[in-house]
Amino acid sequence: MLFVIIGNMTVHAQTPLDYGEITDSLKNKAEVIFLGKYKSYRGAGFRSQGRNIHRLHFGFEVVKVMKGEINTQNMPKGGLKYYKTSQYYWILLTPSQNTKRLLLQKMIDPAKLINEEEVIAILSAKTEK
Repeated sequence: MLFVIIGNMTVHAQTPLDYGEITDSLKNKAEVIFLGKYKSYRGAGFRSQGRNIHRLHFGFEVVKVMKGEINTQNMPKGGLKYYKTSQYYWILLTPSQNTKRLLLQKMIDPAKLINEEEVIAILSAKTEK
């Protein structure tokens, strides 16, 4: 399982979609499409604006890769405690070369974020059964 962290992300309410219901224009723009489960977990501390130390991280656990290449075996391990699991989302990305290398690594550093410019869309997904 991979955990992808996207910086400064906001998701707006929308109707959940199946993969086939995503428009072809969005699919053609994206190099990487995956179904992700939005989660928050307690991890290593980081400083926000040089002051407070925060330990809560947010990101997407990769459930299924539909297009592109992602190493799905690089979930950060080591005593993670999940606080909240939200619904599923379709994440459509056009990753830069650095981000492509990051997605194929064996272990992702939680401090590395995917830039907002690389995200085409984050769409609500119908729960897979």
